[in-house]
Amino acid sequence: MIASSDEPSGFQRGPLSPAQLRAAAVKRQAEAGRYASTGYGELAASLTKVAIVLRALAAARETDGTILPELRTAKDVERAVRTHDPALNALGGLPSTPSATATVAAAQRARKIAEAMEHVGEIEGYHPTPPSLADRVVEEAGILPHHRVLEPSAGSGNLADAVRRAGAEPDVVERMHRLRDVLEAKGYSVVGDDALALDRLGPYDRIVMNPPFERGAEIDHVQHAYTRLAPGGALVAIMSEGPFFRGDKKSAAFRAWLERVGGSSERLPEQSFKRSERTTGVATRLVVVERGS
Repeated sequence: MIASSDEPSGFQRGPLSPAQLRAAAVKRQAEAGRYASTGYGELAASLTKVAIVLRALAAARETDGTILPELRTAKDVERAVRTHDPALNALGGLPSTPSATATVAAAQRARKIAEAMEHVGEIEGYHPTPPSLADRVVEEAGILPHHRVLEPSAGSGNLADAVRRAGAEPDVVERMHRLRDVLEAKGYSVVGDDALALDRLGPYDRIVMNPPFERGAEIDHVQHAYTRLAPGGALVAIMSEGPFFRGDKKSAAFRAWLERVGGSSERLPEQSFKRSERTTGVATRLVVVERGS
């Protein structure tokens, strides 16, 4: 196995963070692609398995803080894959052996995504939905594989990724070209660049969204997205607390609208965005609106 250079520095051998685990997975997948393309199929397959386990480990740590003592670092994962360590059972067991073609394709996709993410940089107001919260949104929406789904404020695709994990393939909208590059690298259908100009789209069975919070913009985004729901459809959005306590006319009108359409809201736990790639301490709510048949 290739020696790792992505272990944490310092005197203590601590567990890698979810972000470090994902970066290590991208690195292993790229290495797998290079080896597969030059005839080293067995090594490529092993590295691909390592990448799969690293991503699963990152997801587990983001969801509930799981740290498996036997799998604290990328080197631990490489050893576990090589020896078929039973510790892998906690993550679903040893992944199956991928074909050389699948290995190369996965490596190329991972490389494109990593390259696109390098150019994202600092974007004002960009706070990606943590994967565990994204899964909660999708679960609340009750997304099924046959549903037509829209994510109108897609960012780098964390909510869209959760929709994919549920078996559906969403349409996505994103105004920032750097983030659209990431979405396209992930293979999503980017159907627009303005979340407030969706009139030609839909209708959709489900809409999931984490719209921008600045200056009450989320109100406009949620109400406009609601117009693109199909009869019987559902919208689930992450919003800030602002619209639910502010005394301005816009916020008051939104609360009245939400009650009128039979929507509901639930306060999310404090620090729900603590595990975001770009954290924020803003208080948030989960808003659910269904459209009558």
